[in-house]
Amino acid sequence: MILGLAALSRRARTASLAALCVVGSSCVSLDAFFFNPTRITSGDYSLNTYPAGFPEDKKIPLDRIERLQLTASDGTAVFAAIARQPDAAAAVTVLYHHGNASNIDGYWSRIGQLFALGANVLMYDYPGYGRTPGSPSEEGIYRSARAAQDYLRSAASGVDASKIIHYGFSLGGGPATQLAWESLSGGLILEAPFTSVMGLAADSSLVIPSSFLMSNRFDNKSKIRIAAQRAARGVLIVHGLDDDFVQPKYGRELWETICRDPVANRATLALIEGADHGHVACSNREGDCLPAADSSLYLTQVRAFLNSGAATSAQRVCTELPTPAAR
Repeated sequence: MILGLAALSRRARTASLAALCVVGSSCVSLDAFFFNPTRITSGDYSLNTYPAGFPEDKKIPLDRIERLQLTASDGTAVFAAIARQPDAAAAVTVLYHHGNASNIDGYWSRIGQLFALGANVLMYDYPGYGRTPGSPSEEGIYRSARAAQDYLRSAASGVDASKIIHYGFSLGGGPATQLAWESLSGGLILEAPFTSVMGLAADSSLVIPSSFLMSNRFDNKSKIRIAAQRAARGVLIVHGLDDDFVQPKYGRELWETICRDPVANRATLALIEGADHGHVACSNREGDCLPAADSSLYLTQVRAFLNSGAATSAQRVCTELPTPAAR
């Protein structure tokens, strides 16, 4: 299951997590709750896990996918896979930072849509996810993300390093924003992002002990302004209006933070009607994700973003879609 705790109602999550806490700030580690990995302890990734009914023309041919074993700065092996277009050097490349559950085999229904739009796509696993060893942590996730980015910037990848676009879904918004904040990028797409772990704790989205907050902050809001400035295409934020796990107010808060910057880059907020946390990129509103319609707000905005060039000064504007008057 991709969603993990997101599949539960806010009340059920809060009650189940609060039951694990004792008086004061002492709680059991929340790693198993904030992070929900599916490990692969034997065998390998299938790299073609699609739900029933997924259209054949959006499945990525296996001969276009290469398995990768990268190395993080601390020596940890990072398992990844890259799907290359026939002319990989001419295409944009999406570095996909996945959500808080499953592993890269749980996201091919989403990756297939990006590949069908003409992008190369690299997806990697965080520590403790899939075949990547270790236990998840904020710094460990950032190290894995940097290893994936370093590979894309190397000659071995066969892609144009100037066209790397970070795409972060939910938890993946953390490493996507971090890498876009650290250095220049081709652009930044955030799907159902949060401002910080502290923000989630403040509105009871999660009951989080102080010990966890001290070591895992994922403070995306403090980095989003610089990340936007360094992103050639700017930032696209897509958020479901029915998301009760990471509420759409967080996507709006990140967008507004960019827009308040006197040298703000292009920033678009696309609010998806009827979509919850796990179905922004989907045509269905429950169950496993089936591709969004070609005419959907999600796909039209992602397509336009991938096909756009660097934003000129005249294009550095903030846009909310649909417009408030249209809703």
